[in-house]
Amino acid sequence: MRRPSSMQMCCADRKQLPGMGYSNLVSHLGSRHEDFRAQYDAHHHGPERPFQGYGFVSEETSHCYQWLRWAIERSIPLSEVDDERTRAMDK
Repeated sequence: MRRPSSMQMCCADRKQLPGMGYSNLVSHLGSRHEDFRAQYDAHHHGPERPFQGYGFVSEETSHCYQWLRWAIERSIPLSEVDDERTRAMDK
């Protein structure tokens, strides 16, 4: 897997206690990585698509995801994606 140069790996050894789940990660980020919120916001508000920025999502997979997102966010039946006239708009 290719990693962007700006990605940093945290070498801290974190153990998850039963029932802690997400709160353990949030606690770690808050105490050791004060700028994580700014980095997250900058990444998700940029012009680049989030998954493709990591380099491991194929163009075909991203394209399929965008079609599904388009249909679901607009409450359109998924069968609309198969309609020839709808598909023609993509070309």
